[in-house]
Amino acid sequence: MLSSFRSAKAAGTWRVYDARWLQFSKWCAGQGFDPYDCAPATAASYLQELTESARQHGVGPQTIEQASAAVTAHFSLVGRPSPMQHPLAALLREAARRTLVPRRRQRELLTFDELETFVAFHLLDPAAPPSLEVRMLVTGCVLAFTGLLRFDDLSRVMVHHELLRVEPGAALEIHLWRSKTDQRADGADVTIGASGGLSCPVALVEQLFAAGAYNRFPGEGEDAGPLMRAVTPGTDGAQRLQQVTAPLASPIPALPYSYVYPRVTELLRAAGITKKVGTHSFRASGATAAVEGGADRTLVRKTGRWAEHSKVFEKRYVKESAATMAAVTRAMTFRR
Repeated sequence: MLSSFRSAKAAGTWRVYDARWLQFSKWCAGQGFDPYDCAPATAASYLQELTESARQHGVGPQTIEQASAAVTAHFSLVGRPSPMQHPLAALLREAARRTLVPRRRQRELLTFDELETFVAFHLLDPAAPPSLEVRMLVTGCVLAFTGLLRFDDLSRVMVHHELLRVEPGAALEIHLWRSKTDQRADGADVTIGASGGLSCPVALVEQLFAAGAYNRFPGEGEDAGPLMRAVTPGTDGAQRLQQVTAPLASPIPALPYSYVYPRVTELLRAAGITKKVGTHSFRASGATAAVEGGADRTLVRKTGRWAEHSKVFEKRYVKESAATMAAVTRAMTFRR
């Protein structure tokens, strides 16, 4: 029964809720009582402490909202009313929304030229062939840029021939079985075209398949695994995939964000790119480059799977250059 209730929310949501519930439980233990015996006034005190901590650290109201939702969810699991549903808790959440202003993380965008510099530095030096891990990470960055992929999307790119179709010299057809905006796991298809040149995503994926000896046609009951996965040194010293296939009951895990982000940062610095770039920056950079290059905004939005009337797409992802914005003024013709 409990598992049925939990299945009503996404696994990622429960990971956040469980962490927030553990934090709340520890706080209650420090006050000397069971979390399920928490009175509304006490819950309000907890939210007030979270609000003050968020203000000191420049965090927005999401911490307070997540804590409230987590406590309510866990109370629902045992069939009890949540103290976070009390008007006093609602008042504190509203106050947090009005007063907490998060510090914006400054993330810069990569241009397509910088992406090509990145690729050339790590993959095209004949005197220093790249390791399998470096080839994998660089290829993943190119896919995130050209396919407008979030990190979670990238980690769900599976190499099975039915989930990642390769049309040599033409396109990649990626089936994402789940994403941030697809909690019901309806699936989404992403097409990434061949671009030619150093950063052609189709060519890079084909080269990665060859270098890693991926098995894209697993046997019955086998998992072919994700594109981004762990590597290990072989007997000859060269890197190879740690797992080529695995039982479906124990699928091959994707490389975690905690590993990918610092490694990508290192690789960018090594290539002389000192911009503050996160893994999500490749998605925003690709969207901006596409719009700046003349792509239809609607098609860019559809490729990145943004909602039809998404304000986030225009406000946070597409950043026109100063030259483009200046062209608006130049286009104005004043006639007497």
